[in-house]
Amino acid sequence: MAAKLVTWWPTLNQLVKQAIIIAVCILLNIGCFFAIYTAAGHRAETEYLKPYQQADSLMELEIRQPYPRLSSFRTQVFQYQYYFLQHKKDFFKMRLVRFYVAYIGIVGSSLIMTLMLAGLLAFIANRGWANTGQSTRFLFVTVALFTTLHASILAVFNLEENATNNLHLFNDHKGVQIDIYDYMTTSGRFVATDSAKVHANADSMIHTVNLQIKALNRVFYSINQNSINDISLDPYLSKAGAR
Repeated sequence: MAAKLVTWWPTLNQLVKQAIIIAVCILLNIGCFFAIYTAAGHRAETEYLKPYQQADSLMELEIRQPYPRLSSFRTQVFQYQYYFLQHKKDFFKMRLVRFYVAYIGIVGSSLIMTLMLAGLLAFIANRGWANTGQSTRFLFVTVALFTTLHASILAVFNLEENATNNLHLFNDHKGVQIDIYDYMTTSGRFVATDSAKVHANADSMIHTVNLQIKALNRVFYSINQNSINDISLDPYLSKAGAR
């Protein structure tokens, strides 16, 4: 029994090699993730969000204008509602970008590790598990572990679902802003010539916007704890002939 234990226990040289393999895999994953994360974040800001920001700037210029048919108090209320929605929308934009770039970063890193795993799997399958060097086998298991970890992160943290739902909340807040913009630039101006009717209509619109703000007063974040139990290396080990 003691002889078997001594045979199984790795030597110092093997431990150093294994530590180097783990460190290289960790650095490779971190480097790939942050490179893809940074590139995806830059693209999201420049190609997707910049047109929205430009449109917000144009709408805000119009919202700041005085409206003769509305009292200064009601004009300020509409403006406060608009800016409140803008702050909430910026919050959901920030969360949307974070979930989106994290999803792209994890998927990109997972793709790279999967390609490495496929190459190692083909090499080990050709030579056989028993005929493959210990360092190669350890590298295969380590890469398989990181590949499984990437899939588990996507399943547990629901990055795609979180990004999609924060996008919906972003668009919903933008929709209420457009309603305010439409009322102040068109509907509110021509609703009636009588000032009492104008004010009554404006109060109704303010109340409607408040109800919409109340309905949108939520934050979405989803996590799937049950997926943690599905983490396993058995599929990779069985394909390589280790099971």
